[in-house]
Amino acid sequence: MNGKEAADIVRREHKYLCNILKSFVPQHGEFSPCPGMMTTAQQINHIAQTVVWFREGAFGRGFNLDFEKIEGANPRTVTLKEALAELEKQYTSYIDFLERLSDTDLQAPMPENPIFGAAPRLAVLAAQSDHTAHHRGALCVYLRLLGIIPAMVYQE
Repeated sequence: MNGKEAADIVRREHKYLCNILKSFVPQHGEFSPCPGMMTTAQQINHIAQTVVWFREGAFGRGFNLDFEKIEGANPRTVTLKEALAELEKQYTSYIDFLERLSDTDLQAPMPENPIFGAAPRLAVLAAQSDHTAHHRGALCVYLRLLGIIPAMVYQE
């Protein structure tokens, strides 16, 4: 797999997520199914932060496992517009980064870590996709609770 192919995987993941996100309107950003759960905007912001986490984990300094600190970085108050802008910024940056990589770069082992061991860097693509799909599903439930039927994820 080369960088363009890796970027296409992440681009498709982003597209599927955006197919769901387009059903939200600004006032939905503050929606939370029950006290203590993330709002719609926080869910989206969390996905953006995790894109950075996977990128840094595989291609940077390694995985930051201080999850309390990471969660503390997810602002308690974030608007839908801000969260969507952050999501777009992080996916665009990651896709641009991946496009410049060679197959050798993607096959190189990740920095030592307890999550993936010595797996090749490209292994994060599937893990990130799983994480995003998990939150995409949660956001579909949020839409249903708001009385909105989610769009078909895989539509063009």
